Amino acid sequence: MAKPLYAAIAYVVALGCAAAIFLLLAPEAWLQQLGLVATPEPAQTTGGWGAAATPTAPADDTPEAIPLAWMAWTAETAAFFIFVVMCLSLMTAREFVSPGGHPRRGALGLDTTRGDRLFITLLGSAFIFLAWLLAIGTPLWGGLAIAVIWAIFVFGWV
Repeated sequence: MAKPLYAAIAYVVALGCAAAIFLLLAPEAWLQQLGLVATPEPAQTTGGWGAAATPTAPADDTPEAIPLAWMAWTAETAAFFIFVVMCLSLMTAREFVSPGGHPRRGALGLDTTRGDRLFITLLGSAFIFLAWLLAIGTPLWGGLAIAVIWAIFVFGWV
């Protein structure tokens, strides 16, 4: 295959990852307005305490029923891994379109390529989020802002 075709495939993967992150993290009301999720119908109950006494089927939480139950996946965890795949896809596409494997010496005195800078950015962002959780806790919007500033610094000057 030609290089532009590889780049197009990587861009499509990155776009799919971005769509998956949107679907995971978008509020339910947005998804209903877009027609991606059915609007729930009001429950038909007789009212009063009779509705509370209806039996429900027990949930089957065995590892055989849910293959990834051991990891406690959340939407945020899935979005993080999808984001990493999206970053790698975009970096791959950019490398095919414009090869840039020539190292440069930046502010930290390291010779880095684009891939090195992506790794430094992701690793540094993980430590920024951990420090934010330790010092302040949730929500993580402040940590995200610091991580974005870190990414701009790394790709601009490292």
